[in-house]
Amino acid sequence: GGAENIKHPILEFRSITCHAVGKSPGDPIYMEDAVNISFAYERKTDDLKLGPILRIDSLDQKVLFDSYRFRPKADFWVEKAGLYETSVVIPANTFSAGTFFVHLMLGSDTESFFDLNYVAHFVIHLNHWEKDATWNHAGSPYPLRPALQWSTRAKSSD
Repeated sequence: GGAENIKHPILEFRSITCHAVGKSPGDPIYMEDAVNISFAYERKTDDLKLGPILRIDSLDQKVLFDSYRFRPKADFWVEKAGLYETSVVIPANTFSAGTFFVHLMLGSDTESFFDLNYVAHFVIHLNHWEKDATWNHAGSPYPLRPALQWSTRAKSSD
């Protein structure tokens, strides 16, 4: 939570939630979970293109920055008055364990209507299977720990 019913003549921000995909809000989020961030708002007017920009920070560094506006074809622009909910899913195995803060900007191509800093936060917990692993004893200074595609194969000696 954090920001509810913030009003502007063009837009009213209603709410935001962060939770693990397939789990209930309030359930712990583990590194192996995908994270859903959803926010609700009301568009008061028609025809002005409106889109979000999402920023996520850890306690001590910038971590992630994205928007569907950053795509070659941004087909999700909201142009008509009405109530809307926008969701974004951050893939499983993206974050290390830690606390992450959500910042959300809502605006058009030319104007920012809301720049909501620290509008929500979520905590990523270590996966159960690795709680006692030696690599986690000191914690990780890296906010991201994606599950990269590794492979090892035997090489012939010729």
